[in-house]
Amino acid sequence: GFMCLTGDTRVTTEDGEITIERIVNEKKCLKLPSYDIETGEVVSDRVTQFYDQGERETIVIETDDGDLELTSDHVVYTTRGKVPAGELKIDDEIISLNI
Repeated sequence: GFMCLTGDTRVTTEDGEITIERIVNEKKCLKLPSYDIETGEVVSDRVTQFYDQGERETIVIETDDGDLELTSDHVVYTTRGKVPAGELKIDDEIISLNI
């Protein structure tokens, strides 16, 4: 399966903040910031694929920047590398773009 965020998750794009649901439904090929784990830099990536996974079980991760609702298999970048959300530990530091 695909790693997912909920449709109401808002992301920052070249056109401003927008929900993932709108990106998928309108098949918007927008550019959005992405973290390059190799270089540690924020890069710009274009959305090229669209998947509506329907309803799936999610977990909520509480962070200093707000809550994230995502599937447990969604990869999260941390200071110890890429970790599936369901395997995060209480002391993991999530890398945030803070945009």
